[in-house]
Amino acid sequence: MSTYYKGQLSITDEVYNRIMSRIADGIWREGDKLPSENMLCKKFSVSRVSVRAAMQRLKAHGYISTRHSVGSFVASPRENDALAKSASDITGRDYLELFEFRQAMELRAIDLYVIRASDSEKEDLQKCADGMSANTNELREFT
Repeated sequence: MSTYYKGQLSITDEVYNRIMSRIADGIWREGDKLPSENMLCKKFSVSRVSVRAAMQRLKAHGYISTRHSVGSFVASPRENDALAKSASDITGRDYLELFEFRQAMELRAIDLYVIRASDSEKEDLQKCADGMSANTNELREFT
C-alpha cells in the first residue's frame, strides 16, 4: 500500500481544489480576474510555489487564462476543452469523490512503476528524488 501523502492532498492540490470550488460555485465567474498570486498566497496561507503550480494546472486544464502583465482570468466555456466543460457541472461532494479517485489511480500507478521498474529506471527515479531535495532557494534549479 502506498504511503504517499498518507491519504492527504498535497498543498498544491488543496490550492487547486479551493480555486476550482470557487469557480464551480460561481464565486469567480467567466471573465473575472483572479486575485494575484501574492493575494492567493495570503488568502490560503501557502507559498507562492504552491499557488503557481496550482495556477499552471488550472491553465493547462483550460479553467483559467492568463495575460502577461495583466493577470489570470476565469476562462470562458469556449476556451475550455470538453473535460473542463463537463467538470464545471461538478460541485461539492461529487468533485471531491472524483479528485480522490484520480489521486488513488495516480498513486497506484506510481506504486506499480516502482515495483516493476528496471534497475536503470530505479536509478533515474532516485536521481529525480535526489534533485527534489535541492536547495529550494534556487527555484529555477529545483524545477
